[in-house]
Amino acid sequence: MAWRWFLLSVVAVAACDAKPKAAPGAPSPAALVAGSIETIDGITVVRVRGTPKEMGTQAGTLLKEKIRILLSDYLGAVLPGDRSFPLLAARQMEAHIPARYREEMKALADAAGVPYDDLLVGNVMVELFQQCSTAVVSGKRAEGGTLLFGRNLDFPPEGILEKHSVVIDYAPAEGRRFVAVTWPGLVGVLSGMNRDGLCVANLLAVSGDQSLDGCPYAFLLRDVMEGSGTVEDALAILKRSRRTTANSIMLADAKGAAVAETTHERMAVREIEDDRLFATNDFRADGGVRCDRYDKLAELVAGAKAPLGAKDMERFLDEVDLGAINVQCMVFIPERRELRVSLGRIPAAKGPFVPLRPWE
Repeated sequence: MAWRWFLLSVVAVAACDAKPKAAPGAPSPAALVAGSIETIDGITVVRVRGTPKEMGTQAGTLLKEKIRILLSDYLGAVLPGDRSFPLLAARQMEAHIPARYREEMKALADAAGVPYDDLLVGNVMVELFQQCSTAVVSGKRAEGGTLLFGRNLDFPPEGILEKHSVVIDYAPAEGRRFVAVTWPGLVGVLSGMNRDGLCVANLLAVSGDQSLDGCPYAFLLRDVMEGSGTVEDALAILKRSRRTTANSIMLADAKGAAVAETTHERMAVREIEDDRLFATNDFRADGGVRCDRYDKLAELVAGAKAPLGAKDMERFLDEVDLGAINVQCMVFIPERRELRVSLGRIPAAKGPFVPLRPWE
């Protein structure tokens, strides 16, 4: 089980203290300057810009110290010994990852001075263990009718992972600008919002319909962030994709929300009803296994006095967090292009939440 825990994590890296030397085809010094890192009320915010190679180089350079810790401490704790099996699985999925993301991972590994294989394993296996919760309220249930999207991210932290969450603001040369709440070295997206206000989060589910012959979900969601402006656009990308494991994908924009319940070959969509929508680690469309956190969220929203604000959503997330493994908590407000994040402590849903508006 321990190696599965890792594979959710992030990744890898060690870096030398010396400045990287220019190599043929390497990004220019100007490209490196385009990246930046700052701390906003305790939240590490990283900004990367440009081509896949430039963004990978910037992220690897700016986050090398955090990546070193994750490689030596977290990766060593959850995936000790022989890693040949995870690497074999990663290689099979790698063929389905869009070339631009493979290029970004290779540049990141080079800039951070770490093995590409370690980075690949961390990125493609991130979907093997998640116990998460999401909720959306809108319309008459939300203050001012402004849609709110709450998200708990729960994985085993080993006393390490919770200390190294970051928010990365991506401005790709091609595609939409977006932010991801993530960890250093993770090129895919587990939770994010783009410049158009489209928000995404994935939640592991259970199904026998799974395969390594597909694109890992974190990279599918990255593709959604860069290529979609609405929930409808995002559903179209997911429907035509070649997928791997079972996941519920919560999607929301300023006007509405939907959950895509996806497996390797099948996809069902649940639309928002009565101005509320929930997703946890189960499928509701097929009448299968049920998660009690889903029912708890539904009860909390139904029993609360409307209209509900961001602090109400934060309170609901705290009611269903998984305590010792609740490593990230956030509320997206797509109409305002704002996110409220709580990182760096366990359980994260206890707050405090920091408002961020990366587009300003």
